[in-house]
Amino acid sequence: MTDGYLPRARHLAAQLGVEWPERLEAATWAKLNRSLGVDRPYD
Repeated sequence: MTDGYLPRARHLAAQLGVEWPERLEAATWAKLNRSLGVDRPYD
């Protein structure tokens, strides 16, 4: 789920001209990595 949702949401924000919350995304991926071992699938 995370490897699909966040990239799509990021793309949609760019299309709409909305500033993406980089710090929130970084914190989300860090938490997912610590909790579930999920790595960020893109740079």
